[in-house]
Amino acid sequence: MKQYYSRSEKRMKCDWANLEALPLSLILDKLKEHVEHVWFSAVCKNWQSIAKLNHQNHEFKPNTLPMLMLPSNSVWKQANTFSFIEMKQYPFRYQLCHNNPTVSVCGSSHGWLALLDVSKSVITLMNPFKDTPRIILPPLNSVNKVTLSADPIANPDDCLVVAIYDGGGGNLAFIRRGQTVWTYVDTSKSSFIDVIFYKGMLFALNIRDKIVSFDIHCLNDSSDKVRTITPNVVLEEKIGKCYGGDKYLVKSLKEELWMVRRCNRRLSRFHVCKLKLNVKSGKLEQMVKLTSLEDDILFLGAGDSVSTSRSYFSNSLLRDSIYFADGFKIYHVKTETAKHHCLYQKSPFWVMPHL
Repeated sequence: MKQYYSRSEKRMKCDWANLEALPLSLILDKLKEHVEHVWFSAVCKNWQSIAKLNHQNHEFKPNTLPMLMLPSNSVWKQANTFSFIEMKQYPFRYQLCHNNPTVSVCGSSHGWLALLDVSKSVITLMNPFKDTPRIILPPLNSVNKVTLSADPIANPDDCLVVAIYDGGGGNLAFIRRGQTVWTYVDTSKSSFIDVIFYKGMLFALNIRDKIVSFDIHCLNDSSDKVRTITPNVVLEEKIGKCYGGDKYLVKSLKEELWMVRRCNRRLSRFHVCKLKLNVKSGKLEQMVKLTSLEDDILFLGAGDSVSTSRSYFSNSLLRDSIYFADGFKIYHVKTETAKHHCLYQKSPFWVMPHL
């Protein structure tokens, strides 16, 4: 049946897919929540390509916010998106797995989620924002955290996966895309709790402030033989006043490596330290406690920790603040005070989509 439009309806009709690239980029720059960027790219292929181009621009990355994701129920079958700026939940869900009570999220990195099936000790990498095949990794016992060096689809030859495993033992293991066995790190059960890829190296932090490093370029051996490597010690263990439960490594907007330490169990005080490293040796030259984050706003949690520009979000984010995914807490560095927004029984996590 032929469809007729009134004159007003014809005037209102618009070819959204073929709008000029410049006004579309201006629209995209006005969207602060990352879930809005996902919606933008889902309109059509033209809009998706413009969103992808913006995200590939290095200058654009500090001007995007991570997404706060949380399980839709006690089982990690689906994940919802929560706006920490507007303090509301978006009607937007990601299908993570089928109804499997033994599956949980053990990492978020480069837009990918690491799902752990505890019953089988199997790790599955999936991208909830792209229609890409899932990647199944070899079994590993009691995994606490998984981090990627790069997007495994965009950079398959440069993608290295590191896992903190063995429960409270906090041991480390690596695997490169395509390998079938893990490479184990000789850490003598050092209880590592966080890792970060930084300037061609991997740094790992344990509960007593010990930091070790690895040159990831020496791990290019694609053979499937089981092996063990020994790390370089950057900082020796120091048992001080800081509580060992929460410690994070994060890269600042100025490409500096920072360490964040919780100093008591009630989240009333944190220390942020800048680590000055010798690039050639990977050794620590100086550790400086920061009293201001300048333009950085930190987002810390179970997944990769990220930093974004406060000046771009001056109306939304608090200066010198750290946003914690665990229960959603905000800590102010200068005043050494914290605000608690314990909204959920199960901790959400930050994820930075790569469109």
